[in-house]
Amino acid sequence: MRVLMATTAGSGHFGPMVPFAAACLRGGHEVLVAAPESLGDAVTCAGLPYWPCADIEPDACARIMAAGRHPSRDR
Repeated sequence: MRVLMATTAGSGHFGPMVPFAAACLRGGHEVLVAAPESLGDAVTCAGLPYWPCADIEPDACARIMAAGRHPSRDR
């Protein structure tokens, strides 16, 4: 089976994925981790195949995080 794992640049998102990716590899599956370029070293250090993606602009990320903390009731 081919497994694509996608992660944000946060280690809190990527770290918990590592054991699952490792288990897939041990099971003989193909694994590819799509991650922002800023997380590339962490992915390769974990011994996982890496497909780089563009990082999110810091301002855009801040807006997304702020919107999640204070959702609008207008929706």
